Amino acid sequence: MQQVVFATFNRGKVREVGNLLAGLELEVLSPADFGISTLPLETGDTFLENAVIKASAVWQQLRIPVMADDSGLLVHALDGAPGVSSARYAGPDANDKANNLKLLEALSGETNRSAAFFCQAVCILNNTWPVASLEGLDPNLQVRTGYLGKDCHLLVASGSVSGVIAQAPAGEGGFGYDPIFYLESHKQTFAQIDQAEKNRLSHRGQAFRTLKKAFEAMMQV
Repeated sequence: MQQVVFATFNRGKVREVGNLLAGLELEVLSPADFGISTLPLETGDTFLENAVIKASAVWQQLRIPVMADDSGLLVHALDGAPGVSSARYAGPDANDKANNLKLLEALSGETNRSAAFFCQAVCILNNTWPVASLEGLDPNLQVRTGYLGKDCHLLVASGSVSGVIAQAPAGEGGFGYDPIFYLESHKQTFAQIDQAEKNRLSHRGQAFRTLKKAFEAMMQV
């Protein structure tokens, strides 16, 4: 079975990605399983840069397939904020409640409350993987050969889901901005939606299902 590292120390996220990739001969592991205890700070200006920062740090040490992602909330009336700063919107040590409160305050009196969750997931592979088989596979998948050097390929998968920012939090599930991210199609916030349905709709679910398609194609060659 092929080992794949997901560049996070959050075991819940590692399990989630493992579930999203279920059915493949892949074992999804954490950097901690290889004795890695730190990851670099996310100092990029884009979701892609932040995902690559994490993945490349692990790749340089292990040279086996490494995945990472970065995601955030883009609010149109705020010119895309909080964006890459979503986790730190109310300050470097802010919790979800503080971030939600700051966002609701920023939108006070605003009629345009449209927003989108966006995710970019990456996977670094050595150059023996048959990435030529991925041409035309999925419009949300990019293959960047040579982006990080001659000895590896970078796969980039994107996912997004549109909604509006609610007037007040609702729901006990989820995390982050889920209690105030309202889906008009479901008449519920992400925190109120069943977890299986959320996984089907979510930006992260979309991105990692695209990476799953890529692995399925390459492992059949």
